[in-house]
Amino acid sequence: MKLISFGDTTPKGYENAPDADIGDLRWQNAWPLNSVTSLYVEHRLSRCNLHQIRDFMTASYNVLVDGGHLRVVEVDFANPNLGYISYVAGLNPVTRFDFGNMSGFLAGAGFLVRGTEYHDSFGQFHCDLRALKSKGLPARSRFRDSRGADPALQYSSLVVDAYKSAVSRSEAYVGRVPRHLAVGDSHTRFLAGKDNIENGETVPHARSYSGFAAHFDALHLGPGLAYNLDRAGSQTRILERVNALIDTGAINGERVVVFSFGEIDCRSHVVKQTQRQNRSIEDIVGEICKSYANFLDMMVRRGIRPAVWGPVASTPNQAYADPDAPAYGTIGQRNHAIACFNREMRYICDRRGYGFLTLADKLIDSSGQTIKDYYCDDIHLSQRARPFLWSLMPHGEIAVSAAPPAPVNISVDPGSTMG
Repeated sequence: MKLISFGDTTPKGYENAPDADIGDLRWQNAWPLNSVTSLYVEHRLSRCNLHQIRDFMTASYNVLVDGGHLRVVEVDFANPNLGYISYVAGLNPVTRFDFGNMSGFLAGAGFLVRGTEYHDSFGQFHCDLRALKSKGLPARSRFRDSRGADPALQYSSLVVDAYKSAVSRSEAYVGRVPRHLAVGDSHTRFLAGKDNIENGETVPHARSYSGFAAHFDALHLGPGLAYNLDRAGSQTRILERVNALIDTGAINGERVVVFSFGEIDCRSHVVKQTQRQNRSIEDIVGEICKSYANFLDMMVRRGIRPAVWGPVASTPNQAYADPDAPAYGTIGQRNHAIACFNREMRYICDRRGYGFLTLADKLIDSSGQTIKDYYCDDIHLSQRARPFLWSLMPHGEIAVSAAPPAPVNISVDPGSTMG
């Protein structure tokens, strides 16, 4: 049995989670799906925003075995005692829980929910002492916290037990399909909540990462150049594969599709082509973005609501060497190419009503160098950077109008090539 705890309190028999900051999703990389018997989290979720909470609930459901258990212990903001509320409000929680909204988060992720210690909406106290003790008595329960004996304060906790049923999910389950589907290169994994390639499912034309995060699934197609997206017959045949996925319904217009391409172009080709063709980085990037824009227009004509995940900052490893996609140019040059790329694609997307997101500006220091602390390897973002994502989409949605494509003037030489 695997019994894992988060927070300062570790009940008997539990082990503390590695990378136990539940504000991002690194912790879930430590275990396979359906491998953990019980999770325990005490006074941590109130420090998280709504997106982080939903991510945590989703990841918890997936790492638990069928019949597995999650106990959440938090401050109870339904406690009617003003002294209690005054004290806990001074802790400056990001999110204030009561049994109602905590149950909603858990049931929405698929859990069956049981209130173990809590105040209801009328201020009435409820406690199942036998159930409370059976999973490890929380340090701040009314029956353990010494302050609970003070009739003037009546300290207690919100203790909710949630179960992953082996039979069926909660009737309030909101569905595994999130609002967005990331499609493209390996950087789609970040959006899907993954730092590694484990637990992905091989499907026709792609590798699927589903259910690891609350707002994104991903279809990883493999490496592909933004420059070749609008033409058939490229080495990786990305256009053909995307069209095949649309034909099978794996990609459709029911949710926003966030395309992720361009990082390889900017890392391996742009600076090289500026030297070969004696042209500026801006010109070469403009040519790439023109192809990307044509591809997005093609997607709209196929009924897709597109958005773009702009390339992250280039590898912080100046000596990075991949024989299939090496880094060319200095880190500063490559990051300048990425800045130009993201600026051009944002303009294109804004003009057309397509969505656009990028974290690149959060990942580059004042000297133009990539901040390696946000990376899990030489080129991929760690979930440590996930909190930045919510500053871009505070309501958990990407605005896409998917209006019919309008012409966008991009100054490029139509006769040039990336060869």
